[in-house]
Amino acid sequence: MDCNDKTCIVTGAASGLGKGIAKRLINNGANVILLDIDKIRLNEFIREIGQSKSRVEAREIDVTKYDDVQQCISEIKNQYGHIDYLFNNAGIGGTLPFKSATIEQWNKIVNLNLFGVINGITAVYPIMVEQKSGYIVNTSSIAGIMPFPGQVLYNTTKYGITGLSLSLLKEAKQNNIDISIICPGMVKTRIFYKPIIGNEASENDVKIPKEAISIDEAIDDIFDGLGKKRTVIITPKYLAKYYMIYRLFNRLP
Repeated sequence: MDCNDKTCIVTGAASGLGKGIAKRLINNGANVILLDIDKIRLNEFIREIGQSKSRVEAREIDVTKYDDVQQCISEIKNQYGHIDYLFNNAGIGGTLPFKSATIEQWNKIVNLNLFGVINGITAVYPIMVEQKSGYIVNTSSIAGIMPFPGQVLYNTTKYGITGLSLSLLKEAKQNNIDISIICPGMVKTRIFYKPIIGNEASENDVKIPKEAISIDEAIDDIFDGLGKKRTVIITPKYLAKYYMIYRLFNRLP
């Protein structure tokens, strides 16, 4: 990826994959705007970065509020002159039986996981159309292309992201805008600690599955896919063969 002097917006940038994406962009010379609702972790990230040849700034924002997102992206455009990449990464997990799900949980996960992406695209798309260039990268999930049981709420939102991205693909390309979908499997992030509603669990109370890969491994796969402008980027890469089995035989491996 050619990141030098590119203006990149990353939502959910204070931790997990968002933080990993932002770090790689910064290391590759991009100007990066970190967006997250978690002000404390955002500030910690800024201190961790320290001095950088790139311009890096953090903004506290709730991506479920369209007016705030639109205003933020408009300000970034005015400040930097162009927006080259939007990484719609903010989201939460959600593993629970459908019969146990409440409408409050449905509202929370749909608003954050799906409408957070819709809000970001809606705000940035006119800017990219006007400048006749841009790259929108939406974080879906392996659960957004394969329907894993026990995750109906999460699967629904991630399938929505996948459908939105693929539906917009041709129209966006006519305006010289690229779209990629990141489809991670299990990655060692805070997603395992945070319920849809409620307080985050401690690391001592949650056991991350041993097959979960590191953030660095996932970022390597993601940027390899972005460099090749792949539409669907699966990480870890071995999951691609399971996806093909599902596509061919309509069953999970």
